[in-house]
Order: sequence, then structure tokens, then C-alpha cells
Amino acid sequence: DLSLSASTTLKRTGTIEVAPDGALIARDAVTRRNYFGYADALGDWIVWAEIDNAFGRVVSLDVLVRKGSGLSDAVLNGRFNVLGYLEFNRENLADTIYGNISFNGRGAYFDFQFRDSFGNQIPPNLNQQKCTVSSDGVVTFYGDINATGYVTRTSGRRWLVVPEVRPDTSIRIYFVTSR
Repeated sequence: DLSLSASTTLKRTGTIEVAPDGALIARDAVTRRNYFGYADALGDWIVWAEIDNAFGRVVSLDVLVRKGSGLSDAVLNGRFNVLGYLEFNRENLADTIYGNISFNGRGAYFDFQFRDSFGNQIPPNLNQQKCTVSSDGVVTFYGDINATGYVTRTSGRRWLVVPEVRPDTSIRIYFVTSR
């Protein structure tokens, strides 16, 4: 219900409780809503969902990635695993994809290939395409993936989150992890 531009900031006020295993509950003091999810040990990312208590279903999913510094194209180097969620507007369908993508550490991605949840192979794209990583971790993709995402600041287990909205066809979110 809220679309943010690159120059907009969404602020939440409240409390967060994190258990030793990373499970968390965030209590928003303004909306009086509770969010349940997980955080990594270094605080590089948080994923939480808002539950509609009346119907017991998830009504929103937030993925937060801590802002980095001193990052560059070099942080995306090698093969990464991909999990994606797709919602197709026209057909009113949802699907998941999984696969991999390769980065060369010099601002290019290539060799990405996926399968959908039914096992159908999505043809690989072997053409090298451009991407850039800003010093604070904003990743901009050009070419087949025309989206902006965010990469974690630490390299121990690199995460990349890429939301992509194609107004005429679909809403997608990709979770990409180093192998």
C-alpha cells in the first residue's frame, strides 16, 4: 500500500526483540502492528512479515538490508544461488523460481538460468549484461533484469535482494546468496 522512491524514507518507531536463534518480533508503536521474522547474527538483514490477526494470513513482507560503505562492483564476483517469487498480474498466478547467476566482479552479470516451481527450465542467458554496485550497497541491473537491489555489507555470506516491478505483467522479488 506504499511505494517508495529512492529519495523517500520510510520510518518506523517501536521495539524489536531478537532471540538467540535470530527469531524476532517487531512492535510498531505508530501502526500498533506486530511483525514476525528473522535477522542474521551481524544485523546485516532482517526479514519480517505482518500477520493479519483476524484472518491469520500474511499481508506484507519487509526485507531490510543494512546500508554498507566502501562497496564496489568487486563484491559481486562468482556464482550465486537465486530464489525468486513471482506474482503475475494479468493471469492472477504466483510462482517461484530457483537457479543461479554469475557475476564477474567488474560490473557484469551473465549465465543466469532458472527453473520454475513445476521444474520447467527457463532458457539460460549467456550474454554478459551490466550491473553496478554503489559504495553503500545499492545494486543497479541493466538488461534483462532491469531493477535496483541491495547487497549486504559483509562478505561472510553475501546476500543480494532484488525487487522488480513490471507494471504490465508481474511483481517479483529475488533473493540471491553467494555459493
